Amino acid sequence: EQMRWVPELVFINCCHLGKTQSSKPKAYNRLAANLAVHFIRMGVKAVVAAGWAVDDHAALAFAESFYTHMLDGHTFGDAVRAAREAIWVRYPDVNTWGAYQCYGDPSYCLRSDGNAHHAAEGQPFHAPIELVAELQNLTESIRMASRKSSDNAGTVDDLQKNISRLNDRIPDNQKAVWHKRGDVASAYGLAWGEAGAYAEAIAWLERAIQAEKADLSVRAIEQYANFQVRHAGEQWQQLLATTGLTNTKQGIAHVEQRRQDMIARIEKAIGLLDFLCERGITIERFSLQGRAYKRLALLHDDPKARLAALTKMAEFYRHAYDADKDPNPYPFTNWSQAQAFITRGRSKRHAEQRLQLRNECHQMMEIVQKRADNEPNFWNSVAQP
Repeated sequence: EQMRWVPELVFINCCHLGKTQSSKPKAYNRLAANLAVHFIRMGVKAVVAAGWAVDDHAALAFAESFYTHMLDGHTFGDAVRAAREAIWVRYPDVNTWGAYQCYGDPSYCLRSDGNAHHAAEGQPFHAPIELVAELQNLTESIRMASRKSSDNAGTVDDLQKNISRLNDRIPDNQKAVWHKRGDVASAYGLAWGEAGAYAEAIAWLERAIQAEKADLSVRAIEQYANFQVRHAGEQWQQLLATTGLTNTKQGIAHVEQRRQDMIARIEKAIGLLDFLCERGITIERFSLQGRAYKRLALLHDDPKARLAALTKMAEFYRHAYDADKDPNPYPFTNWSQAQAFITRGRSKRHAEQRLQLRNECHQMMEIVQKRADNEPNFWNSVAQP
């Protein structure tokens, strides 16, 4: 985090990461993974790290092949594959080919002159797990691109197109079969959702849930509820931006019907999140519930219903904030916004609550300011007042 510039590519090619004199066994693969994930969070696009001791000659061969392919314009994923194949063939008696853990965007290239080699265009998948892995990598790439800037619509659009291109690498006689698999449909759904295409995400996740072998994670179920909420909120904003709908009785009736439909969808998503929370409470689920009630408050036009939604929003975001050992500005900010609306009354109790809210806001501002000074990064910067 103290680096002046964040590189695009990091290659940690050493025999023992963090080797010490301690006699205790070291989980070097976990250390490699932790380092790689930290680099990715900082904004690095591609990371290679050795997970265990590597053979010197094989490591040299891997590096030579990897850099040759990268400098020749190949994608990160293709360069890694070629380097692993090279040392598998040349050094079959060592396991160095499998030591390198690779993270980031498989389509990342060092060159951007239009002459890059795109492995995805010519190499078909041989097994569904390959498609799932590519979709997971692409999902992470979309997440990182979205976090780096708020003005990255073009980048996200390109990544959305890449999701569709992956479908072309499935053998023609296997597409229908693979698309019926729960793991494949779930991976497509999470990728589309991360790119902000919520309708496609919901359709794919519903296909995963309905698969004969529903091979999907609990996180996929959480995100299914999240995407339902986001999609309803997005549709409501689009409806409000449409002119002319409320000028006639028919238009007013149409808007009201759409409003009730969206409210019903959000309430259904809340029910799913309640079901998950009954079986295990997490900070993420608290935050997702708070977000759902936030969208519900925007949709309600009845003051009592809106106040009730804001109260639940404040409740769940406060649960998320209190459950986190490290004070998190995200749930706090949402809680404070809801609390500000709830405590607008003139009663003595409301006045006391507003005073407490102001004091807690000042405390949070001091925390984020200190974090921004000690750990300067994007998220600590935007959390400042």
